[in-house]
This record gives sequence, C-alpha cells and structure tokens, in this order.
Amino acid sequence: MKNNSTPSELLAAFLLGGDARAHAAASEITKQRLWDNEIRLALNWRALPQLRSRIASLEVVLDSDARKTLADLSASTTAQSALIAHATASALAALEDAGIRVAAFKGLGMIASLYQRPSERMLSDADVLIEARSFRAAVPVLARIGFFPDVSIPLDEWLDLLEQRVYPVHDFLDFADASGSRIDLHWRLRTPSPSGFPIAEIIGRAESRIFSGIGVRAVAPEDAILFTTHHLLRDKLAPRSAVKDLLDLKAWLDVRDRRWKWDVLLRRARSTGLTTSLLAALEILSRYDPEADARALAVEVTGASAADVGKTAERLADVFDLQLREPMNDVVVGLTAMTPSLARRFIVSRLRSITDPTYKAHKFAGESAMPLGVAARDVWRDLLRLTPRRLALYRTLGTETRSYLGDESG
Repeated sequence: MKNNSTPSELLAAFLLGGDARAHAAASEITKQRLWDNEIRLALNWRALPQLRSRIASLEVVLDSDARKTLADLSASTTAQSALIAHATASALAALEDAGIRVAAFKGLGMIASLYQRPSERMLSDADVLIEARSFRAAVPVLARIGFFPDVSIPLDEWLDLLEQRVYPVHDFLDFADASGSRIDLHWRLRTPSPSGFPIAEIIGRAESRIFSGIGVRAVAPEDAILFTTHHLLRDKLAPRSAVKDLLDLKAWLDVRDRRWKWDVLLRRARSTGLTTSLLAALEILSRYDPEADARALAVEVTGASAADVGKTAERLADVFDLQLREPMNDVVVGLTAMTPSLARRFIVSRLRSITDPTYKAHKFAGESAMPLGVAARDVWRDLLRLTPRRLALYRTLGTETRSYLGDESG
C-alpha cells in the first residue's frame, strides 16, 4: 500500500482487493489505528456486512473498542435490514396477489436471490419494478397494508408535476409505512439506449424466491448485474454507493456459470447501451484483484468493442480512484460536458424556480437542497483543482451520464 493512502483508499483495498492486497491494507489500518474510523466509513458506504465478513475470513485481529463498534453497528443494521425486508417483501406479495406484476431489484432483490439473509447485505429501502400501466392499481393495494405515497402534495398533483419536469430522469415514487420501511416503485429507468430498460420483459423473466417465508420475485441475475452497473454510473462512481455496487458485482462474479451466463449478460448490456458501464466496473475490480475473473472478462469486452469504449471505461475507473482521495463536485462535472440541450433545460429550470412556487417547492421531492453559499463554495473549490487531467476525467463522466438527465444529444 502507498504510505499516503487515504482511509477511503485503504477501506476500498481491504474490501475489493485480493487476499494479499487486503492483508496489506489491514496492516496499514492497524498501524494507523484506523479500524474504528473504517468501520464507521463502511457503515456510511452501506458495506458493513461485507467488512465484517472480510475481517472474519482474513482473521484480522481488532482492538477491543473496534470489535465493540463493529458488533454494535452490525446488530443495529441487521435489525433494520430485517425489518425493512420483511415489510417490503409482504408488500410485494400483496401486489402479486392482486394480479400486479412486480419484481425486486438492487437491495431486496440482491438479498432474495444472492445473499439470502438481511445480515449479509444492508438495506435502506426496497427498489421495485412495475409496469407504468399498473402503477395506479398498485397505489390502493399498498395503502391497504400501510404503505402510502411519500409526497408533500396530493398524488395527482405530484404526478402532474412529474410530467412537467425539466430534467425527465427516472420515473419512480417512494412509499413509506409507519415503521419507516420504504418502497421505491419504479416504472422507468433511463439508460444510454433510447429505449431504456425493457421493464415488462425484465419483470417477465424475474425469478421466484422464498424470503422470510414469503414468495418474492427478484430480477434475473443478468438483469441484476446490469442494474448494478447502471446505478454505479448514475451515481457518478461516488464511493458512498459505488463500493457497495462493486461488492455486489463481485459476489455475482463468484457464481458465474452456476447462476448466470456471460453471453446473455453481454447481449443485454449492448441492447441497453450499458457496455461501457459494465466494462468500467470490471476494470475497477480487476485493478484491485488482477487474478480474479474480472480481468479476463474486461479483456473480452474490450476486444469486442470499439477502441473508445475501452478508453472511456479506463477513465471512469480513474474517476472512482480520484474520489477515494478527494471530493468531486457534480455541478463542475456537468459544466465540463454541457450541451445546448442541457443548457436550455438548466435556464428553464431556474426560471421556473423563480416564477412557480409549486415547482420550486417540490422539484427536489425527497431531497434537501444545499444552501446556496455552501454550494457556491464547493463549486469554486473544485474549479481551483481542475487540472487538465481532472478536466478530461470530468468530461468523460459528464458525457457518459448525460442520458440520465434526459439528454441524448451528442
């Protein structure tokens, strides 16, 4: 390990690296007395179960304070995940009983189809796919079991506002029950392909699983992997979510051929425009563990793709590495890859925020707007760091994520 490795770099190496690299990272963490910090960072990254498992498998010895921190946080996160998993699995079963086709993906889908137990994968909500035509029918079904739309205005008004968005990103609605369990009901997710994910097809090939004694349909493994790589890029490879996504992908690679087929995954990646995202994820994993399957699969994808795909994937992997050392500002990333279409949308959004109180109050539903002074400071600080190399990385990331803002212009 580098002598000047940041805590984030050390934790990523411990979680994602091969055994030799993980041992080296563990030694440095121990030397710097960082285990308590790393445990809390893993909690923030929502990768605490994987950290606990890695510590056990490598027989790393923690000091008594770190052991207690790990045990206490593991107990609380396991209880939370179990509560959310049971409540949301029951909700999915109720939708299925009502004749509404749905499928779990991301967290709940991963637990049901791969990890098996809530103790092995942190869960903050349940992401569920539903066909757009079934959304209205799902609302009263969820209400009967205690899940209600988590919106600040009447549902019809919120849906109207959704149709008027300046940035037509994902179509979804949060539902919450009295215990705080949440379901994110998605009926469209954008990808670099104009058609996005074929929701009806993905639900149709979902697999039935028994979870907590309840039947749950989870998306097929190849689709689960693509959703993971899609989320990795949509969140701009930020470690707070990227490390968890990479751990999920690593877990899927461990069951390749037994649970899923590489040629099927590659075909679906091409049809959804996610080949570059998949290759970027494989590139990151292969940097941490060159001997793992990710390296051979990355070489295969690179050989079957245009030269610029491989170069873009390498730069996206560099973006992940960069963010382990220092923060990156989303606004500056967007400015480096601005198009006339996005510029127009930005101007319209700002004008509507000034003239339409309803739009201003609800366009960031579920999010807390950053104070203007803080946002301006962060933008200025990042601009001062904008070296030619950093600018190139930002442009690559901005270009690759334009489709998630509804911008398909070249």
